[in-house]
Amino acid sequence: MTIPETLDTTFEGILFDWEGTAVDGRASDAGVLRERIEALCRYGVYVFVVSARSVDDVDGQLAARPSGPGRLYLCANHGAEAFRANTRGIDLVFRQSWTPQEAAGLERAAALSLAAFEAKGLTVHMAADGPSRYTIDLIPEADRPDPKKAWRTEMLSALDTRLAKADIAGLAGVVDLVRRAACGVRRAGPRSTTSESRLT
Repeated sequence: MTIPETLDTTFEGILFDWEGTAVDGRASDAGVLRERIEALCRYGVYVFVVSARSVDDVDGQLAARPSGPGRLYLCANHGAEAFRANTRGIDLVFRQSWTPQEAAGLERAAALSLAAFEAKGLTVHMAADGPSRYTIDLIPEADRPDPKKAWRTEMLSALDTRLAKADIAGLAGVVDLVRRAACGVRRAGPRSTTSESRLT
């Protein structure tokens, strides 16, 4: 078995979320961060930026073009795509693909999950968010400003109160409810992630 070059290399890496961690919001100036990331890559560090947003959104704000020997990877679209940024621009490294059968299974799992929330008396909003995932908005009536840390704390507090009224034990309880509701759907490797009041 031949090990790919990247997997057979020891390197120092930094991984972080984009919006709300690296930058306060979508209008934030990322100039200083760009300089630091490019400097890290010059020293051989691998940097991984993770975001639910599209690569155009993240790269449009960051616009880093490191020359190496380290690397910058933009893991966008909830991890469904990964791009490497370099002096030439950005190159696609990975993109998740689904068969029609897998897509149908996900749609069925989403319908069962929605019914489970309704049985608990909890109104949620569920929508397809790309070819390989559904997003469940647990507070659909909330007015969502540009994400800020303080706002996230308030949102999580409101979410805990809302879930408690439906006898659901926090976000862990939400994930468990979705998994149990969709257990009859044959689908390999399901994954759930959360961001404030949303489950994907």
